[in-house]
Amino acid sequence: MKRLLYASALAALIPMLPGSTALASQPTRSPTNNQSATFPAGVVCDFAVHIEPIIDKEVTTTFFDSAGNVTMVLITGDLVTEVSNVDKGTSLTVNISGPATITFLDDGTLVFDAVGSWLVATFPTDSPARVMFLNRGHIVFTIGPTGVLTVVSRIGRVQDLCAALA
Repeated sequence: MKRLLYASALAALIPMLPGSTALASQPTRSPTNNQSATFPAGVVCDFAVHIEPIIDKEVTTTFFDSAGNVTMVLITGDLVTEVSNVDKGTSLTVNISGPATITFLDDGTLVFDAVGSWLVATFPTDSPARVMFLNRGHIVFTIGPTGVLTVVSRIGRVQDLCAALA
């Protein structure tokens, strides 16, 4: 993902994006406002991980149907983050800028289609489970109605950030 992805947090926030019939024909643009996150040991990596946005110039563009329902979200702009092993104090600075399109399926599933460099962190219930990697290329993943993230396909170089920070 070219953007900092807190998969579960983003999945929870997308349905709350503003929408009204007055906005139905016009997309809205707003800063993405990525937030820092800390994951306890064993959730993403074997050690505690902290992710901190350093440069956040991302913009979220939200598209609506004629009834005012969100149909698609486009994320663009610059995002650089610091990813840290809290236990050891080691960190990496990663540029995870690049576009992603998020579409909404009728069953509530979100489909992320992202290119460039994306940071992906998954939880024990996701597929793959408990990994954090930097994908440089093209990645498609879904977040289902229950919040489970599933990587559908990925092309390009993958860097295991848990191993790099261990």
